[in-house]
Amino acid sequence: MHDAGTSYGRRLVISVIDAIVKSTPERPWASIPLNDDDLSEGFRDLSFAQLATAINAAAWWLHETIGKAPSGEFPTVAYLGPRDLRYPIIVMAAAKVGWKVLLPSLLTSMEAKTHMARETKCKTFICGKALFSAVETLQKEVGGEKTLVVPEFEDLISTKGVLEYEYRKTWEEGKEDPLAIFHTSGSSGLPKLVTWTNDMYATVDATRLLPDVDGIPSYTPTNALMGEGKRFWVMLPLFHSAGLLCALAGPVFSGFTAVVGPASKIPTPALADEMHRLANIDGGLYAPALLEDLIANPSYKANLLKLSNVIFSGAPLSKPSGDLLAQKGIVAPMIGSTEGAWWSTVPLDGKLDWRDWEYYRFHPSSGATFEPAHDDLYELVAVKTPESHVTMNFWKVPELKGITTFRTKDLFSPHPDPVKAEKGLWRYRGRTDDLIVLTGEVKMYVASAEERLKTANPLIKAAVAGGQGRKVPFLLLELRAIEEENKNTNSEELGNLEDIWKTVEEVNKTILAQTRFRKELVLIAGNDKPFVRLPKGPVDRRQTLGLYEQEIEAMYAKA
Repeated sequence: MHDAGTSYGRRLVISVIDAIVKSTPERPWASIPLNDDDLSEGFRDLSFAQLATAINAAAWWLHETIGKAPSGEFPTVAYLGPRDLRYPIIVMAAAKVGWKVLLPSLLTSMEAKTHMARETKCKTFICGKALFSAVETLQKEVGGEKTLVVPEFEDLISTKGVLEYEYRKTWEEGKEDPLAIFHTSGSSGLPKLVTWTNDMYATVDATRLLPDVDGIPSYTPTNALMGEGKRFWVMLPLFHSAGLLCALAGPVFSGFTAVVGPASKIPTPALADEMHRLANIDGGLYAPALLEDLIANPSYKANLLKLSNVIFSGAPLSKPSGDLLAQKGIVAPMIGSTEGAWWSTVPLDGKLDWRDWEYYRFHPSSGATFEPAHDDLYELVAVKTPESHVTMNFWKVPELKGITTFRTKDLFSPHPDPVKAEKGLWRYRGRTDDLIVLTGEVKMYVASAEERLKTANPLIKAAVAGGQGRKVPFLLLELRAIEEENKNTNSEELGNLEDIWKTVEEVNKTILAQTRFRKELVLIAGNDKPFVRLPKGPVDRRQTLGLYEQEIEAMYAKA
């Protein structure tokens, strides 16, 4: 799987792009729709030669508009644009010109964006044309110097006769140079900034060095995101660390083609089905909620099952959905974070039961340890070792410099089979944030009840429970539309409490009496007020609870 003469994990992204252009310039980098409004017209592959052209064109534009940065200073420029491939182009171009790029999520509040700009001392802003007014407002709010509109994607990718903007740093000279600044989801307050360096992007490359475990190859489509020569649907926003990894480091180091959907649309079940039918993809990285919606629709499900690699991340996948995909041999879990990238895991080989699809087997070189948290739950804690320093990013984050452990707040439970538990199989259960304490010091792990509700009734799209400091918990439910009789499409009519109350009663039988849900403290979300979701797809608990704060207080007042 690797060339003994290649310095895996010690290569700069820009240098590898240049090397690919010299050896195989027409190798595909990405693929985009010919027409965002009609995917049936087909997709257009973009080569590494075109990527290099766009990077050089953008570098010269940055050089002329904001100037080449003094050596070693790496000032910050913020970029906010549409969901197109200008993100990796701008990040690479800025690196050539000596700048690092702040990538605020388009979904965050003005308060959050202002906080990030001030924290990074950002005075210069560039953006897509449609976002100019909003970004200029942000620039003025922080006392910035200028806001500029970046050239259109097509102009960058098709520039003729552009000269190379030289970048000649060696690995040792450039490994710690900052490239992009991402941020955490902000689910517990203002977002925390995480700067990614060349060394952190090279972690994708370093996974090729993972030793096999029990004869099982460890460099897999899951660890590499997707195999060489495959077409991988990148549906995450490109301002997200995982999205940019998929669109940049993945094609460069792992060799797959990044397939991107319409820049003006967010992934929905209908759009996902179009991509499955028309984009000629082999697989992708999916939010569990999207997979569950696809499987709930018979025609969407049939097209999903034609894929060869369905990776899910961000939240637990319901057991019925996972079982269906696992029986086809196409599903794999992945877990990661902005600070650490994704965890290296050992794939479940053919000797193991397909029913173990939801279990992770963390690679011995990853530094994964588990500390008791509550009942059968354990928190995943990263520990720095000589091996984990190579393939995990926690130890390379400038903001975390000097740490030797990192508490992920991710909770797992061991496999109930002692033999499999001894082998190191762990099932993801949720976050430490999901543990609440009711009055009388009664602890309730709400994610477990939420997971049971979703699994027990396909009508339940999402569940959020809470009640910190209350006598009894409350429950918010987001329901799917009731399927019309004898049709594959869904009606606009949502289910109601009576449709799912028997499910709630069944789940109540599995939890402590003091933590059981009462009918008067259950609220069904309306079409006009859907749950707030994070960029990866799972529900943003803090924001959703804030959205329903008044309704929650009203329920308790009447109860």
